[in-house]
Amino acid sequence: MIRMSDPSAARAMARAAVADLGRSFPGLLAVGGIELGAALEQALFAFIRDRRRDERGGYLPARPGLRILHAAAMSLRADAPYRLGGVAVLIQVPIHAYLFQPIGDQLRHRGVAESTTIGVQPGLASSGFADVDLRWQLAPRWVPVLARHASAVARLPTKGRKAMADHPHPEFHDPARQALPRIALRAAQLESVLHRLRPSALVAFNEVGLWGRIAPAVARYHSIPSLDLPHAEASDPDAARDLAYDMVGVYGPRSADVMRRAGVAADRVHVVGPIRYDTLALRSQEPRHELSVRRVIYASQPVRASIPALSGAAKELALKAALAAADAVAPSELVVKPHPTEALKDLARLVRAIPTDARVAVRIDTDSDLHDLLFSATLLVTTSSQSVFDAAVAGVPAMMVHSVGGVPPVPYAAEGFAIEVTDSASARRAACALADPAQRAQALLRSRTALRGRVGELDGRASERAASLIESLILSPSIP
Repeated sequence: MIRMSDPSAARAMARAAVADLGRSFPGLLAVGGIELGAALEQALFAFIRDRRRDERGGYLPARPGLRILHAAAMSLRADAPYRLGGVAVLIQVPIHAYLFQPIGDQLRHRGVAESTTIGVQPGLASSGFADVDLRWQLAPRWVPVLARHASAVARLPTKGRKAMADHPHPEFHDPARQALPRIALRAAQLESVLHRLRPSALVAFNEVGLWGRIAPAVARYHSIPSLDLPHAEASDPDAARDLAYDMVGVYGPRSADVMRRAGVAADRVHVVGPIRYDTLALRSQEPRHELSVRRVIYASQPVRASIPALSGAAKELALKAALAAADAVAPSELVVKPHPTEALKDLARLVRAIPTDARVAVRIDTDSDLHDLLFSATLLVTTSSQSVFDAAVAGVPAMMVHSVGGVPPVPYAAEGFAIEVTDSASARRAACALADPAQRAQALLRSRTALRGRVGELDGRASERAASLIESLILSPSIP
């Protein structure tokens, strides 16, 4: 397997591989007129950088032909509540629904447009987070088109074929063979929805994943303007390279500079502010709810083997440090909050393997919103999560575990968002120190000062600015 921790080099290699695949295998990088090259490049970029493939989307059978038939059969199961026109919004995780709700309310209040939310992952529609379940949307006309594309993918040589050795990038045949049918199917399903909806705009919350490439490609196929809104601070220009949305919303000037370095034209980048903190900033002024036991939150992050600080071993040490911090303020509970993209079964296995103390109750919480958990929390612990920003807004001190030496993967502790610890002993000492009201107040002052430096003053109006951006996208006669 190719291994490369340098994101710029990984991007260059992924781009060259896609170009070679397109030249060598006609019909591979488009399906029914929708371009797939950018999405495949993003999949290969993640494969090279993280040493892993996209294993999500498990509700689909493994073979491409079965995937197509399965999706077509699912589309016959039920019809979706369609509102013609308006704004179509991709919802990948519940937080996206939470972020868009005040924006949708603004659009409705202004009389601009109604919205239809499209759930990408299983369960979002049935749980009330989305109006439409994408699994149930595949127009019959796409079945033969996808079948022909699957045949083109099948022509990629496999190990043992002489043709594979003749290709400039044979090592990418397997990941391309895995990724392309899924990308093509997702594009066809989204096209099926947009064909029926005929929206005035498509909105997403994804600048670094596959949907960040699929969504604008399908929108362009229908001549629908597209917009990416921020669910977090943009920080990696290589992961966001050459986004094709017509407009991109960002937290602040710092994120705007990241997008500029990612190759996004300045006139397409607009500062809207951190939407997710509008309500949080207001709630932080309310009296805090004190629990009978102290709550420590561990904000989990996906394992990335290419980065030592985010490896499986480092994650185990971070969990032990979080448990030590919780034990220092016991009686307490350690609430493990999974990242939306990580495998729950792997996280659960890791949590079960950590020795616990009777004075600390440990649980994985997949249902509660992080903001609700924070308002009754004593401390937040993580390795690299931007949840330290949320903690700063909510008035909760944060601790970052960096156990492998060298430069941490993110600079949040150095900037003042969190106290850096290296092991369970230092985590215990830091938790004891933060129990002192004066030291806790100093930590919160540092984190809030750091937050202002990144996103400016929180005025609670980011959702209004996002709604205005969507309104301009709909009403503008031309897209920047």
